[in-house]
Amino acid sequence: MSEEAHLDLAKQHIILLKLEQLLKKPAYPIAEVAIFGVSRSRRWLASAGALLKRYDSRLGKDFDAYVRNARSISHNLFQSVQPLMVDAVERIRLELELEGRTEDGMAYAPGEAYRYFSDLRKIVGGATREVFVVDPYFNGEAFDNYLAEMPGNVSIRLLVERYVKDVTRYAAKHAKQFGTQIATRYSKDTHDRLIVVDSDACWISGGSLKDAGKKPTFLIPLAPSIAKKKRAIYEEIWSRSELIDLP
Repeated sequence: MSEEAHLDLAKQHIILLKLEQLLKKPAYPIAEVAIFGVSRSRRWLASAGALLKRYDSRLGKDFDAYVRNARSISHNLFQSVQPLMVDAVERIRLELELEGRTEDGMAYAPGEAYRYFSDLRKIVGGATREVFVVDPYFNGEAFDNYLAEMPGNVSIRLLVERYVKDVTRYAAKHAKQFGTQIATRYSKDTHDRLIVVDSDACWISGGSLKDAGKKPTFLIPLAPSIAKKKRAIYEEIWSRSELIDLP
């Protein structure tokens, strides 16, 4: 296990996806650095360093040493830090495999409600700013199961269809007790079951959150490029959907 063993599997999934995305990008030529200044090359390095430090502080220190000792941003610097990233990717894959998971996501058989509940709570529990839930069948019980312990400083957005009144009753109680900013909108255009954390990490659930444990389901983290498109689609649906006032 990594030194930062307190990282839950959901967060490791996200780090894995982001590291893999960076590794697929080419190292930018020096000439491009001169033209664009602190743009793509430095952003690439900053992202790689932040992810390595988040996963394992020792890898983060090694990364800092390479960057500190480099005389300039060059192909040699990229070639030096990429093995650290590959090491992190392989270790995360192994850790997921040892826990019976895969890098593609987490699957749940009927009756595994607790495991699904625990994993989803960890996903939304990592939010520092906002949780955005898209689920046409999301109901009050699901709100209570997955969002009841969200701190008041994290806002919540719910895009639902079937159980609007039920959801808003629970949301109103939470907002009253914790001062949480909760917005609920109604739309018939919701098809996915989507959980977006801090407008960044994006997860797809195989079934409604209210049915966890009753039917086979899964939680899959979307690759950053796909997640960005999904978020854009549902932000557009959100903008034109009907706002429901809390009772």
